[in-house]
Amino acid sequence: MLNHTHFLTKRSLKKGQSAFEITAITAIMLFVFIIFIGIVGNNAISAKRQQDTQILEEVAATVSDEIRLASISEEGYVRSFEVADTVFGINYTVTFLSDPLQANHSEVIVKSANSSTNIEAVEIMPVDIKGSLVKGTNTITKKNGRVCINLNPCI
Repeated sequence: MLNHTHFLTKRSLKKGQSAFEITAITAIMLFVFIIFIGIVGNNAISAKRQQDTQILEEVAATVSDEIRLASISEEGYVRSFEVADTVFGINYTVTFLSDPLQANHSEVIVKSANSSTNIEAVEIMPVDIKGSLVKGTNTITKKNGRVCINLNPCI
């Protein structure tokens, strides 16, 4: 009888060892899977951020192209252009800053309005701009050597 009990103990130890090995392998595989998902997710977020930055840079370049065109045009230049409400689902703000201490210098600033991503594109302009940009239709003029956006009269 003693031999039979000894056989059962060895057998149950082998079952216990197998259960532990399966649990350990499953835990390791789960850990590797979680790390893999984290890396893939991080790369997807990084790619989306890069794509959004490129889109905002294109918006800033479009606005700055309109300003540059007005600055090199003849006196009396008037043109309307559109600034979209959103671009590829990205809500953003577009403004420009003029430095009163530095003549002939302005910055076009396009920022993501999404609070979770702080994306900004800036274009430096070699011209002093007066007025303000709005989403929708903007009218740009050149009068008395000045470029004005949505400012009537351009002074």
